[in-house]
Amino acid sequence: WSEVGNPTKVPSDRYAKKINVLGFLNTKNKDLFYEMRTGSVNSEITVALFDKFADKIDNKPTVVILDNASMHTSKLFKNNIEKWEKKGLYLLYLPPYSPELNLIEILWREMKYRWFDLNAFASFEKLKKHVQKLLDGFGMEYDINFS
Repeated sequence: WSEVGNPTKVPSDRYAKKINVLGFLNTKNKDLFYEMRTGSVNSEITVALFDKFADKIDNKPTVVILDNASMHTSKLFKNNIEKWEKKGLYLLYLPPYSPELNLIEILWREMKYRWFDLNAFASFEKLKKHVQKLLDGFGMEYDINFS
């Protein structure tokens, strides 16, 4: 909090850089498969991560719940669905504009608004390290009850 007329200032890196995390979450055992990237994410990056995840599940039937982000609905992405299904990876699209139905959104929200240390914004390197700490600590130090 801060006094009226005296806003609190949080030091931050002056050059806008971005961290994106793409992830697959098993809410039953808290298994989180993710990739953290700096910069933007497009269909090619998303397809590459889905390829890695499809290899990881080793033909074990797995359903991934998706929102309707452009990277999940692009022609390139959709052209890979049959290949993933042959590896046991099936996709279930949520209705448009319903992030409350996507449980991984709860994780992103908790990270952003509950677990984040404001000091992490002092530099981009600190920010990356803190995001990595939160992701690596999920299910142990940082936990969510999805039931």
